[in-house]
Amino acid sequence: MYHRFEENKYPSTSIKIDDFKNEIDGYLRIDQMAKGLHKLKLKPGLFNISYNLIKCYEFLVKDGFVLKSELSLINSWILDIKKIDQNNLN
Repeated sequence: MYHRFEENKYPSTSIKIDDFKNEIDGYLRIDQMAKGLHKLKLKPGLFNISYNLIKCYEFLVKDGFVLKSELSLINSWILDIKKIDQNNLN
């Protein structure tokens, strides 16, 4: 389905260009990303999902695929999920 471009979505042209550059870089380095993620020593099991997610994001930050600020978002998300999980147990 065709959706009309929303001009107001991006406040300035420079943001559009930066978004485009970030997208292209990800595609050009996808093999490097996949190989790096594959080499990580992740732990098996459901109880290690948070640990493994953090390990993956640490790699992505270290190799410049995502900004360091993403780590704090992931940590906050994990804490929120743990709170929800605790509330469901009570």
